[in-house]
Amino acid sequence: FLNGYSQLMVRDCAELYVDNCKFEGGNTGVNISPVAKYVEIKNSKFEKMENCNDPTRMAEDYGCIQLFDEFGDVDDRDINCIDNWAEFKCIGNVFENNTSYPIVDRSLDEYHYG
Repeated sequence: FLNGYSQLMVRDCAELYVDNCKFEGGNTGVNISPVAKYVEIKNSKFEKMENCNDPTRMAEDYGCIQLFDEFGDVDDRDINCIDNWAEFKCIGNVFENNTSYPIVDRSLDEYHYG
């Protein structure tokens, strides 16, 4: 997957299995709704992920993989019930030459980097 703001988006109740893929360029490789059903990303490479608006600055608002309710999938019932939140596995991935953080949780307008 080359370039783009978000290369893959996983929405409400959706599932995604990624194995041995390369994500190159753009703000975000995989954007996951907090209420997606299941996401597994393994043995993949994330490279040259950056702030597309200004590549010289750290992309504080972006992650190579990010949990983010960009489309308003989360409603009041979901926020209070952890059983409604996405199950997410990230195994054996490589993050190289990025100004974006590897994994970011922006699900409730709070930032948690990893």
